[in-house]
Amino acid sequence: MKRSLLLLPIFLGLAIISPSLRADEATDKKQRIADSVVQSAKYTDTLTDLKRQEVAMQKAGYNFQTDQRIHKESLYALVGRAQEYMVQKKWEEARIDYSQAAYHSRLLFTDPDLGNRVAEFLVQQGSCLYETGQYSKALTAIDYAKMSPGWKGGDIYQFPIIIKINIALENFDEAIKNCVAFRDKINVLRVLTKNPTGFNSEEQTSYILESAAIYLKGDLAGARAKWQEIAKINPELAKVDLFDPFQAPFNLAIARNRSDTAARANRARYFSTLADKTRDKESPDELKGGLFNLFDTDQLVPQNFSFDQAALFDWNAALVVKKEPLFYVERAYSSRQFNKYSPDRKMAPSVILGDLEKAENSNVKDSTVMRRLGDYFKVVAYDSVKPDSINENGYRKAIHFYSIALLDNPDAETTLKLRWNIRSLSNDLLGDWRPIEARKPIIQPSAPLKTALQWKEFGNELRAKEELKSALAAYDKVLEIDPKFADAYNNKGNIYLNINAYGAALELFNKAIELDPQHRVAYINRASIWDAIGEPEKAIEDATKAVQFATTPLQKQLALTKRQAYYFDQRKLDLALADNAVLLQTAPDNSENLIIGAQMQLEQQPPNLDAAQKLLEKAIALKPTLGTPQLLLALTLHLRGNGTDELSPIAKAQLDKALTVASKEDLSWISTWLRSGRINRVLNTPQGNRINNFLKLINSGA
Repeated sequence: MKRSLLLLPIFLGLAIISPSLRADEATDKKQRIADSVVQSAKYTDTLTDLKRQEVAMQKAGYNFQTDQRIHKESLYALVGRAQEYMVQKKWEEARIDYSQAAYHSRLLFTDPDLGNRVAEFLVQQGSCLYETGQYSKALTAIDYAKMSPGWKGGDIYQFPIIIKINIALENFDEAIKNCVAFRDKINVLRVLTKNPTGFNSEEQTSYILESAAIYLKGDLAGARAKWQEIAKINPELAKVDLFDPFQAPFNLAIARNRSDTAARANRARYFSTLADKTRDKESPDELKGGLFNLFDTDQLVPQNFSFDQAALFDWNAALVVKKEPLFYVERAYSSRQFNKYSPDRKMAPSVILGDLEKAENSNVKDSTVMRRLGDYFKVVAYDSVKPDSINENGYRKAIHFYSIALLDNPDAETTLKLRWNIRSLSNDLLGDWRPIEARKPIIQPSAPLKTALQWKEFGNELRAKEELKSALAAYDKVLEIDPKFADAYNNKGNIYLNINAYGAALELFNKAIELDPQHRVAYINRASIWDAIGEPEKAIEDATKAVQFATTPLQKQLALTKRQAYYFDQRKLDLALADNAVLLQTAPDNSENLIIGAQMQLEQQPPNLDAAQKLLEKAIALKPTLGTPQLLLALTLHLRGNGTDELSPIAKAQLDKALTVASKEDLSWISTWLRSGRINRVLNTPQGNRINNFLKLINSGA
């Protein structure tokens, strides 16, 4: 295979390798990569030795000849290692090496040939940036190359990467213009070399790239016409039609208005649909269109994951224009699928988690966003099923988001789908994920039970043992005997609440309250649903009823703890502090309430430092190894100040003590809290400056 084929296009390939050859080539590729790793290590050793020589020269006194030799040998080693890194697809490492090679080339004065290759290395740097999706930076590198020594007005081997970068940036007219210039350069070289049939593979590349630009510009007929010009070079390739007519309208809409987020979203979803439909497909008839690397150009094998990559490109572009919560979910899904199926490049998990958090934490109550979050975590849940375990977190999150979407009263068809998904996921979480033959049978009592109360107690025992499906069956038995047994409805609802099936749980709690309007536990449980789905006022209302219907000090304490939390979340600090005061009167040694009370005092405007310090000192006296109160006390002492933004000796001593007992979770929590805006950290104010300084110290401690 000619090396020039590696410069081929963004979305097209030249040939298909048969399955019998593919395994051999895969083995050869692994060996080539293994050899490359060994070779790159040798170059690293060379560069380390050259660095030692440079240090020795500097100590002994500068020597021009030695300096030039070190630059020259370093350049050779850097370029060699960069090429090996490219074989290994370590694009960032290769980029750094090419950047260093350009530096050494600029300083080579005794070798005009090597000293005149800065532009070449900058173009290669642009190529590496292109491979990592940093297209604007790649174009900037090319622009620098044009102003650097060695630029020849467009070297024949530099045209493809320049064209590809312009296509990636959707500068289609510029890409087409460069394709024409590419062929002009080829014709000049043919004349100079007196070889009219030379450089055919390069000319073929120019037609493929130009066809790609025309197609992505929205001109399907024009792209096919340009593709046919390949026939004079490669008649067999010209017969292949890799242009998807269904994608063409999306291309045209985006080419007309690159800021059209609706068109971007539609094309991205189209790509995701193609990706899911063609996971096991390998023929070009089934893998048409797309944007990037539909073929692994090293082997010219069609790669389905490129559709995930194409969707990612459009979601990225859409988010540049509009920070839409739904777009974050969609990008997270495309990223996950790309990571799952792409053998080489991967999206950082932190990027995916960040997208999910942005969607989940958006203030927009959008059932579509919730539904798509449910879809995402359903895929996570189903992908994780193993013979002996499941990803319970994935299941719970999927049910959580589907339930929120369902409570938004969608249309009938969507309601049906959501209910089916929730029921299916809930059943799996309750034990049905196992094969039928491996599922546990419903547990029966060892002796016959006659009364509803007996069945309820049996259900409670099963629930305590995490035998949830059997517990549900026991509660159903209660209701067969006594259909008005409110506790059975509440206990069933509690099981569904624990797996985040809010719709089913809400119906059951409503029924329990209907049968017993003073059912304190049902109110507490229903308040948890309101809190989870973003209905804080309803949560406070139900928690207040739980306080009202409490008949023992312990019951009242549990209900007040809930209401205190809801008030605090809503920044109703006076009401939250009132509940906290009652709680500390009845249970003065409850360290959790002491800490929460101190946190509330710190959030006051201005903060009540005396009250906070008193509560924290008591919490620490009760449990000296808790990290959170130790950190909060250090913050409180720091906020008292000593005339500067620096920690006073007493605050510094307390922070040192706190860092010896605080866990990573404690440090992460206080850092997140301080950044949340719940406590005033306005810049250029005494408190703001002290908090920001404290944050730096916390992060360094972490």
